[in-house]
Amino acid sequence: PLRTNSDTWVELRNETIADSSIFYGRLNTNLDIRYKSLGLRGFMYLTTEEDATRQPSNRFFIRATSPLLDASFGDIFPNYNYYIANGLRVRGVEVSGHLGPFRLDVIHGETVRNVDPVLGDTQTINKTDANYIDSLSSWSASGYVMTDSTASGQFTFRKLIEPGTHKQELTTIRSGINSPIFQWDLQVLKAKDQLDALNYYGTEPQEEMAE
Repeated sequence: PLRTNSDTWVELRNETIADSSIFYGRLNTNLDIRYKSLGLRGFMYLTTEEDATRQPSNRFFIRATSPLLDASFGDIFPNYNYYIANGLRVRGVEVSGHLGPFRLDVIHGETVRNVDPVLGDTQTINKTDANYIDSLSSWSASGYVMTDSTASGQFTFRKLIEPGTHKQELTTIRSGINSPIFQWDLQVLKAKDQLDALNYYGTEPQEEMAE
């Protein structure tokens, strides 16, 4: 038989502190559908606290299950290895295969989204200018970052007001054997900040590998 279960709640709240008022709106909905050995479940959480200049506050997730293969899409929280991936939020896809005691899990997605830095005053200079070196040293000490350059040697610098964050993508693979009397897992994880142009974010891009 087909079985379905769902629930939804809404929160509307306004907080006033001194002369400042903040409105909060939140919506959460869950859905669970089962038919014989197949399943589909998901949830969605939306909030007015979502801000493009910060990391995501909204959440969504959907997972389809079967006796041999599971697939998920959305905000995934890996629970593979306490020291490698626990506590991470990955917005992407997960595929899990299981045959008897043998398992293979693969996740790929985004752990940190791109947030552009806040930039201020603009300065330009050409490398043929007599004060080129002195200007670079002075601007660098004052918190300016290079945001553009041309083949003719023209450079553009802007004052860094607030650092941004690089988009980070993660891929992790876990394989292993799980039985009532024996468990063995091997996990490999790679995370890398994505940088497609000049790095004017105020932070250095990172790349990590663990197993």
